[in-house]
Amino acid sequence: MNLDETVNVSVRFSWELMGEVILDHKGSLAFPRMQFPWDGGGVYRITGRRPIETTSAYDRRSRWFFYIGQSRDIPARLNKYRNPGPNQATNIRVNEALRAELRQGTRISLSVAREMRIKVGKEWRDLDTGSTIQRTLAESAALMQAYATEDLGDVDILNKGLDDSVDREFKDAPWP
Repeated sequence: MNLDETVNVSVRFSWELMGEVILDHKGSLAFPRMQFPWDGGGVYRITGRRPIETTSAYDRRSRWFFYIGQSRDIPARLNKYRNPGPNQATNIRVNEALRAELRQGTRISLSVAREMRIKVGKEWRDLDTGSTIQRTLAESAALMQAYATEDLGDVDILNKGLDDSVDREFKDAPWP
């Protein structure tokens, strides 16, 4: 391997809608049942569409929001959002945010990435959903695309991660 090589990696996939996220009779999150023809690992997106009356020029919230994540077992990961442990900060944050949105009438859906492909150099191949590195690459690609188009002003990205200074530098970067 030549360490001076140019890095040339691409990721491609499409989102497939699995169904709506709702509150069950106890007020807990209820995710759609999913049939996985593979091991259950991959990338998922939780998307919310807020009612028009809850968004306005005086309300900083946008009409749409989403959260993108990756897991080697998506159903188990979603169950952690439904039943977060006391020290699981992300699970608690996502649980509280989704429950609050649903109580305000926001329609929330779950999608998973399908037909995940990765291109290294000139060769396209199936992305290995069992590989944390490849799942994280796909998750990061989806977030990069979202951050690059966030200036449309109508989408809130609920993922936590980049601090404000890095976030500002990223958003100010020139995009083709």
